Formats: sequence, C-alpha cells, structure tokens
Amino acid sequence: QEDSWGTEVFECIPKIQSLIDTPNERSTKALAEIAPSMEKEWIEFSSFLLVKSRSAEVGPSWYEEVISQMHQLMKFENYAEVLTYGLLAFAQTYAGDSLAAEESVSASCKKLDELPTQSLRRLCRPWVTYYEALLCRERGDFKSAHDFFKKVIEIAKEFQLPIELMAHVDLSSLYWNSGQPAIALEMHLDAEIREKMRNGQSPKLLVRSHLSATKCALDCGAFEVAQRELAAAEILLRESTALPQLMGGYYKLYGGELSLHENVSDPRGFELLDAAYRHFEEMAPPFYAGILDSQISIANFAINRKESERLIRILHSIFDKAVETGSLEARARCLVIESALFVSDDPPVREAFDNLVSRLHLINNPALLMQALANLFSYSLRYLDEPNQAFLMGRLRNLQKVMVDSCYQDLYERYIEKRYFWAIENRLAEILDGDQEFMVGEPSEER
Repeated sequence: QEDSWGTEVFECIPKIQSLIDTPNERSTKALAEIAPSMEKEWIEFSSFLLVKSRSAEVGPSWYEEVISQMHQLMKFENYAEVLTYGLLAFAQTYAGDSLAAEESVSASCKKLDELPTQSLRRLCRPWVTYYEALLCRERGDFKSAHDFFKKVIEIAKEFQLPIELMAHVDLSSLYWNSGQPAIALEMHLDAEIREKMRNGQSPKLLVRSHLSATKCALDCGAFEVAQRELAAAEILLRESTALPQLMGGYYKLYGGELSLHENVSDPRGFELLDAAYRHFEEMAPPFYAGILDSQISIANFAINRKESERLIRILHSIFDKAVETGSLEARARCLVIESALFVSDDPPVREAFDNLVSRLHLINNPALLMQALANLFSYSLRYLDEPNQAFLMGRLRNLQKVMVDSCYQDLYERYIEKRYFWAIENRLAEILDGDQEFMVGEPSEER
C-alpha cells in the first residue's frame, strides 16, 4: 500500500498505545497538550482503516484481525477503551456489520460517561459523536448524521481539537450526498477552514477539500470554479509524494468529467476517465471504490447514447461488483443511473421496472433514493395505474423522516412538485390521503 497511512494495517498501534497509557490524574492542561498529537494518530489510523476496508484486502481474515487489535487496545483504562470502541464501530461499519457497530458505539457512549474526569470526557466526546455520525450516514439517516457532525464541529472548535477539520469535510460531503452541491461547495471553499488545514499541515484534508470542491462545482455547473479547484489540487499533488495514490486517481477522474461537461464529445474526457479507472486498478491493492466511481462516471456520460439494454447490462455488472466489494455509494448511484432510463422515450420493459423497484431498498442514500423514485414515478404516470403511482409517491414522502427538512423540501420541489404537480394534487390526492397502505405496501401488478 503506497500511501502515507503506512505499509502495515496496524503500524499506528504502538504510537497510539504510547499516547493512551497514561494515568487518570492528568490535568486538563496536560491533556490539552497531548490532545493534538493523540488525535492526529487516531485520525491517521481511522483514515487508514477506511482505505483498507475499501481495497481488495477486505475479507473475514482482515476483519478478524481488526477486531483482535481493537480488543488488544482495550486492555488500557481511561479514554483508550472509549476511543477503541469507536474505532471498532468504524471497522464494523465498513465491514457491513451495522448491528455490531451500533453495539460498539453504545459501549463507547457508556464508557465515556464512566470516565473519571471532565477533561477526559471533553477530549473523547467529539470522537464518540463522530462515530455516531458515521453510523447514521452509512444506514441512510442523513438527518441524524448531519446533527452529529455539526455537534462534533461545535465541540472541537470550542476546544481547538483537530477533529474539527475532518468533521467539516465529512459534513460537506454529506451535503453533496444529500443532493445539495451548492451548500457543500460553499463549505469546501471556506477560507478559515482552508487556512486551518494549511497551518495544521493537513495536506490530505486540503487536497480532499479541493477535489471535493471540484466535484461540487461540476454538479453546480460552475466550471470556472471547478477548473480552479482542480488546478489547486494538482499543485498539492505535485508538491508532495506522501499523499495517497487514490487522490491522483480522483484528479484524473474529475478532470475527465470537467472536459466532458464542457464538451460531451471531447475524446480527451473519456481518455481521462479510462486513465482514472486504470490508476485505481493498478494500485496495490486495487482501490475498488475508485474503480467503481470511474465506471459509473463513464456510464453517466454514455447514457446519452440511448443504448438502454446494453447500458443496463453494464450497470448490472457494476452493481454486482459494488455489492461484492461493499461499496454502498457506488451501488446506490448505479441504481439511480438505471432509474434514469425509465424517463426516456423508449424505456425498458415492465419486468425491468419491477426488478429495479425490488432493489431500491439497497440505496442507503435518501437523496439518491428520492431521485430514483422520482424517475420511476415519471414512468408510472405514463404506463401504470394510479395505485402504483401512489405507492411510489408514498415512498417519496416517507423519506422526510431521514432527511434534513430543508434538504427534503428542496429535492421534493426539484424532482416532484415542479414536474408532476398536476398528478399529485388532482389524480393521487384522494389515494394518498385516504389509504395509508400505499405508503408502505408493494406496487400493484395491474397495468
């Protein structure tokens, strides 16, 4: 693994142990002095676990080793146990064991409350909250994840803890995942945060911020901003040889998307997308999340070719690989692209519609699920009966429970109200208001 997170999965363990094997009686001042160093190690280790969990090396043996190492850390008292349960939850989340992850977070919260001093609790609380945010994000509860990330930033900022920057970038990404790229872009461009990244010597976070800002700007149609952010990322990538290889892959990927957004027929754009794919594939081990992101990007631009049946076969292949490698985001975006085919003048057959509806529960991102449901709702208005239309509308409205109110209203207006107001207010009003079964049931077999 040729990146700055080390060549061995657990090389950070000795450093962490040297930091956490300290007596309970450390003063607030002493804790404040060691907190930045300690947090840096946990940030490095958490980031490394994330990358490893999305590589080709994930499997039962890897997961068992993670668990074993986590329990080794738990032999220490004090905040070691609190943070270790959090890291354990982190590993379990990305290994797909959400039930065990929730139990670990609960244990972390319990151990946090049992810490003997307020200073210890103050030091550990942002981390526990951060892991709660990650869990909520992975299970699709973006509303709770948003609140937890905001809480982390608030606490970390008050006590000047380094985790503030990581939580800020994660919250920005959450806004992008929620279909609000403009808000995400504004957060990535925050001058104060960027300055803290530079002063705190956090090149990985700074490059990640520039690359993420590039993607947000592309989605907003702000191509000049995208070009500027991509150029800034390029300078940092060129200046440092210690940055993760995967960042170079995303530089190529977003460069290709920028070229194709400006000119959909630009051959250089597809060449860059292919180059990004090869970049991720040639990493040791291959970085499957990047491979899938590249394939999905290629499929997104290829959809204009109107080869729906061939594209569905490609998407199913990507989907199967996403399931195999545990890439939840790639899996969700793949299904959204497939749903877009049903908005075309020559949509797939009804059997394909039913097949896609049966897999919608695999979309863990509520904003993407809303987009997919909106596309299928469009199909239902043309080809299906009103109970089927009401079923889809009920699913759409249920998403309000797991989305920030402003986000839900914005996306609902964008995807539904402006396009299908007549159908909602006239044809479906009686069904939606009078029969709640359509909110949770299955689509009708009738046409």
